Amino acid sequence: MEKKLVYRYSDAICEKCVSEDLELLDSFQNVIGRNHVFIYTSFPENRNNKLRLRSELSGFTYKNDADVSDMPIDKITGTPKRYFVFYPTNHQPIIYFPLRGNKNLTFDYFNLVRSYLLENCE
Repeated sequence: MEKKLVYRYSDAICEKCVSEDLELLDSFQNVIGRNHVFIYTSFPENRNNKLRLRSELSGFTYKNDADVSDMPIDKITGTPKRYFVFYPTNHQPIIYFPLRGNKNLTFDYFNLVRSYLLENCE
């Protein structure tokens, strides 16, 4: 992945948390361009989930994979944790675990990504 901001979440994540993240991500995507945002979900493959994701993620580029083995696990709840990861070209990925209700931290992370993209656009 090159110059992509990826949002990763599963069906085990609180719906309000995901809604908040997607709302912020949609606004951010309008600033940096759709080609720089990718959503990678982990939902069981069934008709209801396909319809849900198609509706919930319209306007985003996304992929669903039922496997959650690559997701970090919350030590307290034992469930997968949602996160953003930015893949700058030829650098280490920059990972951020959002906190529900703390939009300012998420905006700070998005501004870091935006700054990198502006400085390194071809």
